[in-house]
Amino acid sequence: VTGISPKVLYLGDDPRTLVFLGPPFLKAAVPDYSVRFAGHALAKCGTSDKESPKNGESCFRPVSTTVGGSQNGQIAFTLEGDKFQSDFAGKQSVSLVANGAESAEQELFVVDAARTTPRNYAIGVTAALGLLIYLLLRTGGKTMQTKSDRRSYLVRAFFMDEATQTYSLSKCQFYAWTVAAILGYIFLAVARSIIQGSAAFPDIPGGLPAILMYSAGTSVPATGITSAKGSKGAGEVHPTLADFITSVGVVAPERLQFVVWTVAGIFAFLTIVFKSDPLTLSDLPKIPDGFMQLMGISSAGYLAGKLARKPGPVIAALAVAKVTPAKEPLGNYQPPASSTANGEAPSTVLRLGLQGQGLSPNASVKVDSTPLRADQ
Repeated sequence: VTGISPKVLYLGDDPRTLVFLGPPFLKAAVPDYSVRFAGHALAKCGTSDKESPKNGESCFRPVSTTVGGSQNGQIAFTLEGDKFQSDFAGKQSVSLVANGAESAEQELFVVDAARTTPRNYAIGVTAALGLLIYLLLRTGGKTMQTKSDRRSYLVRAFFMDEATQTYSLSKCQFYAWTVAAILGYIFLAVARSIIQGSAAFPDIPGGLPAILMYSAGTSVPATGITSAKGSKGAGEVHPTLADFITSVGVVAPERLQFVVWTVAGIFAFLTIVFKSDPLTLSDLPKIPDGFMQLMGISSAGYLAGKLARKPGPVIAALAVAKVTPAKEPLGNYQPPASSTANGEAPSTVLRLGLQGQGLSPNASVKVDSTPLRADQ
């Protein structure tokens, strides 16, 4: 015997097949092959292929050559038993015995957990952390929703830019990489502890702190630029996903590039992590230096775009300044002739006061998305 396949048996593998590999003169026709685990003979599963193991005991069953199992150079067995994974969990030495002669021992890992266990733990723990943060915000009286025109928008506390009522790209990018880092680290920790049986605390992979630093280094300066220079303006009435790639309703190239590289980087990182073999995983994939440079360039372009664009109008407060009932003097205000009836003043004049940033006395005004004329 020169090797075995597979070298790892996970919980849930069905069928649980073990193949001994060797040269062509390892004949499949030998009738009395048997399997030894850690120097001890493994019981055979009855005399019939349909006979189940007694009392769920661990045993082996030869795979007949008629079903495409064993052939010269490949001797196949199914390993059965309800407690097989727990009975032989860990690193085991296995060998093939024929006519009393035992082959060289091969190394087999038996894992009492499914191959998807690290991924399931990563997703579950991350979801639990999200729920915990939600409950903490609820306990602190913070709202996770904002309602406008009888519509509800979730995760306001995370993504919403209150000044413009739009979704913030810098916040979203920071949270996205944070979630990706948590998913990857929990996957690594579970793979090292549950699958590999290691009690060592897994180290943070190289490059991941730098990615988080880039994300935080983008979010914080973006907030400072907005505070010093002024907001980009609100754009649409209701926040939409288009806010991530537009500025005041117009597609901004640097924001689009920032989104594309963020999505591509997170997708590549998590794909490599979740496709990794949990038994051999020793570290998370290192973020390449070239990608780090692209992230830095993309972040710089995003911040430069915020600096280059002029601030937009933001209404911070709207209040009724004065209501002039009928027959009362209107002060210095003279209503346009088109707003009077038979030369008389209108019955009521409503004065509104707007406060905010980037407001111009010559700006146009919309009410319910309808522009007001000058005589209105």
